Amino acid sequence: MREIPNQLLQNYDVNRLPSLPHILIELLNACMDECVSFDIISDIISSDTALTAKVLSAANSPIYGHASQLTSLKHTLMFLGLDTIKSIAITASVQQFFSRYNADKGQQLAEFWEHSLLTALIAKSVAELVHYHSPDEAYLAALLHDIGQLVFQLDAQQNYHQLLEQSDSPEQLILLEQQHYQVSHDELGAYLLSEWGLSSFISDAVRYHHAPEELIHDAHLLVKILNMANRVSYLENQQAFDCSIFDLSINVVMDIIQHAREQLVKISRSMGIDIHNKQNFDDKQVELARQVKAIALSQSSFNQAHADLQFNINYSSQLLFNIKSTALFIYNGEDSNLYLEYPSEDICIQEDSSSIINQCLIDTQITSSVDNNDTAIIDRQIINLLSADGIICLPLKLASVKYGVLVMGSSNRQLEIILKNKFQLKLFADQLSQYYVQLKQDSQNKSDLESTVASGFLLKAREIVHETNNPLSVINNYLQILSNKFSEDDSIKNDLTIIQNEIERVGNIILRCTEEASHQADSSATTDINESISQLINIYKFSLFVTHKTKCTLNLRDDLPNIHTNNNYLKQIISNLIKNAVESMPVDGALDISTNKTNVNGKNFISISIKDNGPGIPDDILSNLYMPVQTTKDNSHSGLGLSIVKNMLDKLQGSITCDTGKSGTNFTLLIPLK
Repeated sequence: MREIPNQLLQNYDVNRLPSLPHILIELLNACMDECVSFDIISDIISSDTALTAKVLSAANSPIYGHASQLTSLKHTLMFLGLDTIKSIAITASVQQFFSRYNADKGQQLAEFWEHSLLTALIAKSVAELVHYHSPDEAYLAALLHDIGQLVFQLDAQQNYHQLLEQSDSPEQLILLEQQHYQVSHDELGAYLLSEWGLSSFISDAVRYHHAPEELIHDAHLLVKILNMANRVSYLENQQAFDCSIFDLSINVVMDIIQHAREQLVKISRSMGIDIHNKQNFDDKQVELARQVKAIALSQSSFNQAHADLQFNINYSSQLLFNIKSTALFIYNGEDSNLYLEYPSEDICIQEDSSSIINQCLIDTQITSSVDNNDTAIIDRQIINLLSADGIICLPLKLASVKYGVLVMGSSNRQLEIILKNKFQLKLFADQLSQYYVQLKQDSQNKSDLESTVASGFLLKAREIVHETNNPLSVINNYLQILSNKFSEDDSIKNDLTIIQNEIERVGNIILRCTEEASHQADSSATTDINESISQLINIYKFSLFVTHKTKCTLNLRDDLPNIHTNNNYLKQIISNLIKNAVESMPVDGALDISTNKTNVNGKNFISISIKDNGPGIPDDILSNLYMPVQTTKDNSHSGLGLSIVKNMLDKLQGSITCDTGKSGTNFTLLIPLK
């Protein structure tokens, strides 16, 4: 299967993937601004699939090995440096100018841009709600999910342009692609990203973003996030949608879509993009041509980099400063000493050393042997180790945290030239510090993730269970009633018991369908918290409460004001807490729900108390209560409920506290009065 994508990529120059001229103009203007920040450039590039692909291609080329840990676009930009990004922007603009895209193809490109960016915005929101460790990685994967379509658009015969016009749905387009190219855009895109050395999870997410839902229930979380984001990006306002991948109601899903569309509109307006206006595209092409003619192509690109820390440092040092010899010292906070990371020699610089390397760390300033006539013996040893005349030392720090020192060795004449441009040295040191910290953080995240599944249950298995963990309560309840009626007929009672047990395995997805579906949230509407709680109780009193024989008491303060908040999120939060409380109690448990007004630190809140008389929460669970894999229930539960509750409350600017003991557990929510 790999032969076909490989052959296609050999026929097409993937460095010429098309971008909207609107975005190229914005990027060129930003790059010509001497005061531009990486944030501004990152925002522009991260809105466009082709530009993002070119940046990742530069940073992840297989020529230098893959950089699978570079999953954050902003971090990648910092790693490459501003000069490289400017070069990429200019090169892309020149290529776009000579490609001569007409208005029809331009409109198709604009529609592609709109779908890719919308999917990316949705994927990031979903990733945040389900507590995925890197929402930026989910955004990146979604932004690139249709990159195979861009490759097909490089077809000089314009065959793909015709396929797009013939297809009425994504499924039909895939069939046409397979017939014409013997491979679909999802497979081609995954292959390309894999060749660039991106994470296999990103490649898999792209590969399976059109896969049927039932085939990805045991897939990596990123695969499920992108699959869902791609499907819901096609939803219309009143279109029904049932997602069994995550325990999110249709109301929450529609809120995510609406928020993503609002963000998309803002971005489109800021860049002057109107996908329905062909003249708009032609005007921007003309404007881009003027800018290209006005720019001298005097900047050279960074060469492709390698994921290995030592390789990247050596490569960048040679590219930027023509330095071929480097040494890296890492700071140990426990003994305050510097230890040589590479070259692999057993060297330690004590914290009281007079070494200029140590002085660089203490002062967090660039130092060099050129400025010091009386160098310490350890400095001379390092100079000899690097086969150099002298050294320049760059401090590696982020904020107030010290990480180490990079030592670059060369001739004294070369060092004097390099020291004249301390701004570039400082920028390089800052970039390297960011990169080093990101590597450490990624390594720690991986270690943390492995430890959370050390109990033997994989996180992705728990997520699947979470979607089906609640029994079909209504049907289950009536089966129990029928079982009581036929208590004297053992054969019927046994048959009902079998059915009841099978239903309990399915999960309580039906509860989600009983919610009121307001397919389009009104940001100006107000919420009656008491009414929202009462609606949920009306659902559960005939299902969940009956099945578990739970007695629920409401103590709702009747003079609460309506507030501006996301009612769908609020109901999802309360629903999760009620389910958790009921399922943690033995049969015949008691649940008390109350509302009130309160003032905390001079700010007014509505408080919601959900109290049960269960066995309480153990201390070891309580300390990590909102982590996505913690649960006090049986092994059929994933423990994602409280993680989702915490994420949604953060979005509502609310808070949650837990008071637990042998007599029960009380969760208190504070929702701000605005």
